[in-house]
Amino acid sequence: MAASGKDSVEQLDFLRGMAISLMIVNHVGTSLLDQDLQATGPLADLVFIGSFAPVVFFFTTGFGIGFSKRDINLASLLSTLLKAGLLVVADQFLFWRTETPWGLDFLGFIAISSVLVTSIAVSRKPILLCVTIIVSVLAIRFGLGTWFRGRPDLPGFETWLVGARGIDRISYPFSPWIIYPLLGFVMGRSYRVLQGSHSSFPRRWLYVATIGALILAAALHQAHAIFFRWGTMSFAYFVLSIGVAFLTLIIAWKVADHWPRAAQPLSLRGISSLAIVPIHYALIELGVGLNSTPLRALATLAAMGVILASSVILSRAFATTVDNWISSISPAVASVALTSLVALCAAICWYPFEQSTLKFAAFVVGQLAIAALLVVRKRRATQSLFTKPALP
Repeated sequence: MAASGKDSVEQLDFLRGMAISLMIVNHVGTSLLDQDLQATGPLADLVFIGSFAPVVFFFTTGFGIGFSKRDINLASLLSTLLKAGLLVVADQFLFWRTETPWGLDFLGFIAISSVLVTSIAVSRKPILLCVTIIVSVLAIRFGLGTWFRGRPDLPGFETWLVGARGIDRISYPFSPWIIYPLLGFVMGRSYRVLQGSHSSFPRRWLYVATIGALILAAALHQAHAIFFRWGTMSFAYFVLSIGVAFLTLIIAWKVADHWPRAAQPLSLRGISSLAIVPIHYALIELGVGLNSTPLRALATLAAMGVILASSVILSRAFATTVDNWISSISPAVASVALTSLVALCAAICWYPFEQSTLKFAAFVVGQLAIAALLVVRKRRATQSLFTKPALP
């Protein structure tokens, strides 16, 4: 199957959709499902599988950078820094609505991953550098991690780098989470080399690695290992996460390659894949408000389907609306308007009053405004590229 655009590929768009599906399954389950059903049973297993959503997202981030056809230079690195800055601000809205000064969650870690992987991409031997960092992170986290865990005097930044202990307001420590975008980058470069011969991708070693990781995870489960990722990640969860990341990649490529119509409803690209994050939070909050009683199994499954479908539809509609709006005015005016909206939403989140509903609305609108700002940034970069005068 041909790539769907210069810097995109249809299978990658579907992989993002799969990650979104996992995220919504997990968040709906933890927010709406009855507590007893969250503890045991098939739905508990489904919600647990949904916890691998950030694994797939971070993997996809690295894959997209590795696949990118554009030459990564200083200018593109600066562009990545600007995008990362906006993502960090968007991430803070999650904390500001509870008047928490700062934190690091999903969007913030994507920002860090993007900057690091893009920096690696400009090096002379990016694949070797990626592999070196992956091996080092594994050795530190799962080799020396026990020693670091017994050092309560270790400074916060070093604790975040090692990832052996949980840190307040930090959802994703550097180790081992940075491994997923690095692996994605390696796979993206591999696909870029093989592009045009789709029968050679995914590579055979990927199937072997997937099966091996899943078998090892099953053996660890039989040995009563702990599968846990919140704050700090267990070795068993990490092994299983590698199997899940590779398996979703294989599924995405096979489905999008052989049944493209089946993949289309979940395929997401650009602003849609970012806007769907605050949109699905808003829909879940609406569901909680409409029904304060925890849901049983069938009702939860129905809620997962409805919220997933609604989130995809609304995110695509938002992307189309923003694109049309920006096309009708100058990018400079759009930037000023959206920046003012972001500042207003931040002020509402920080204002000391008990209107939690208004603060939640400001959180959602603020993140959507930043998503729109990213479109303006890309549009202005494209315009400057085409209006740049030719060299004499």
